[in-house]
Amino acid sequence: MDTLLERPTAGGTGRLAWADLLRVLTTFAVVLLHTSTTWLALAEEGSAEWTALMAWDGLTRWCVPVFVLLSGAFLLDPNKPLTVRFLLRGRLPRILAALLAWGFFYNLIHFRNAGAAGVRNALLLTLRGQTEYHLWYLYMLLGLYLLTPVLRGLVRGCSRRELEWLLALWFLAGLLLPTVLSYFPSVGAQSWLKQLDLPLIGGYPGYYVAGYYLRTYDLRPRVRYAVYALGLSGLAATLALGGDVYGYLTPNVACTACALFLLCRQCRLRPSRVAGLSDCSFGVYLSHVFFLMLLNHFGLTTLRFTPWLSAPLLSLAVFFCAAGTARALRKLPVVGAYIT
Repeated sequence: MDTLLERPTAGGTGRLAWADLLRVLTTFAVVLLHTSTTWLALAEEGSAEWTALMAWDGLTRWCVPVFVLLSGAFLLDPNKPLTVRFLLRGRLPRILAALLAWGFFYNLIHFRNAGAAGVRNALLLTLRGQTEYHLWYLYMLLGLYLLTPVLRGLVRGCSRRELEWLLALWFLAGLLLPTVLSYFPSVGAQSWLKQLDLPLIGGYPGYYVAGYYLRTYDLRPRVRYAVYALGLSGLAATLALGGDVYGYLTPNVACTACALFLLCRQCRLRPSRVAGLSDCSFGVYLSHVFFLMLLNHFGLTTLRFTPWLSAPLLSLAVFFCAAGTARALRKLPVVGAYIT
């Protein structure tokens, strides 16, 4: 399971059912998050509809961090052959091709009534990096792929204790302190944190390394239960504090993501029954926004009836429509492998 792109395998010995399951759950969570937020601005703030949509939004904020955890769990494995040449000739071109193709497709939708000028504008916007909102993940993924050879060398040369120290620094300086200090902008610690300048332990590379750590090392039961407790506490904090802590680089979201990853990893599952859906995850991620656009075009929104039901039901419909589309596109000769 090298992120959204690869089949989850264990060193060639077969698929990892827990990773397949987590991949599908996470992909659906992305769909539910975007379904919840697409029409959020149309709900009156503080209304029952707004509260329900915000709750679904908060309940699914772990999705992107879990994707990055899964990426690191498999791509940083020193036992898995992965050369710079293979990255440059295989994975990077595939991500870039998908980004350009789907970026152009979505931009073309926005300029569909503008004729030849619309095609030109759609192409120019795509080349400038101005694409549909959910495609930001692919830009971030390109950066992680470029860092992968360096990070593989890092984890290969670090002991378990050294990795734990690195992850502790990442959590403290990259997630916890920036979040806490955002509530107290006048506190002098803001300047200290900025002057320390620790870019290597900030952002998504921390999730990348955390995924490798959580897959590679077994945690004592007491530690696992503590992680689960932190995950539940993080989820509760997300819902209680609202949009201020909905960011992917916040301690509450990170705790929930790591707890869910660890919980699924501990599951002893039979060979995956969701392997087919797991293989479609990348295509679902890329195409699901198109189906949200279709729903909006026909007036089928989460505000038609209570969002507590409409959001998950519409998300299920979008998920399976996108999965069917991804499966069909995968069969296209040559290009199918690059756009799904």
